[in-house]
Amino acid sequence: MTDVMRGGIPLTWVPPADVIRALVAAPDGPARAIVLEANRDAIVGSCRQVLTEVASPDLQHQVRLLEECVDMMDSGRHQGAQALAASVWDTVCRGVWRAEPHLNGGKRWNYKEVDARLPDIDDDDTVIEFRQAYLFAPFVNACDSFWDNDPVPTTFNRHANVHAAGPTQYTVANALTALMLAVSLVRELEEGILSVQIHV
Repeated sequence: MTDVMRGGIPLTWVPPADVIRALVAAPDGPARAIVLEANRDAIVGSCRQVLTEVASPDLQHQVRLLEECVDMMDSGRHQGAQALAASVWDTVCRGVWRAEPHLNGGKRWNYKEVDARLPDIDDDDTVIEFRQAYLFAPFVNACDSFWDNDPVPTTFNRHANVHAAGPTQYTVANALTALMLAVSLVRELEEGILSVQIHV
């Protein structure tokens, strides 16, 4: 499972268990993209359901935006869903970073430092620590650096999503990944263990 998450695909709160099993069985990133696309409806339905579990008033604006992403995915507009989901995910990430001293170390959000500050997956973790390590594991891939001379990543990447909008980055698999990243983070915040200070 760690290979799937380190490859950028979230497995916390979404997708459903049968999709997780298929993703884990897939041998590599391209095969996982095929699994995501083949299970589009189940993943979108799972995201829709999980969003109904978020009741915190502080998260409702983000929930509404993510519901719009779900509606866009349902109507075949994956590019718009990907762009909006990525923006919501980035906004909420910054809010968590701002509110959690163990993540920010007194510093502002910096994509280069994401990997160094996120919790590792450790066999000795408590259930909550384990879930949060799983939650954050895909963030490293999503925040990986991307520069003008680099090839455009084929997996979801926040920087390529913004700075290299085109057919390589904007795919159904990447739209589903961006949506799941945002939904899983917002749903985890509903648990009340992590703090968030969303600046909107």
